[in-house]
Amino acid sequence: MQANRLRQLVTIAILLLVASCDRSRVENPTITLSVIGTSDVHGALLPIDGNQGLALFGGYVNNLREARADDGGAILLIDAGDMWQGTME
Repeated sequence: MQANRLRQLVTIAILLLVASCDRSRVENPTITLSVIGTSDVHGALLPIDGNQGLALFGGYVNNLREARADDGGAILLIDAGDMWQGTME
C-alpha cells in the first residue's frame, strides 16, 4: 500500500514540476527532468574511509540544478527513507 501511495506522490510531483518549468527560453518544447533518488543513506553525512558523504552528493545536485536552470528543465529529488541510523549527527 505504501509503495502505491509513493508512486502516486511521485507522479503528482513530476506533473507539477513539468507544469512549472520555464519553456519560454527553449525553442524545442522538450523539457529535461532529472530524477535523483537516494535510499538507505543511514546518516552518512561526513566523509569517512574514502566516502565523501553528503558534501559530494550536494555538489552533484547543485551542478545538476544549474544545468536544468540553464536549459529550462527541472529536477526531482526523492528519498526512500532510512536517513538516520544510530545517533543523530
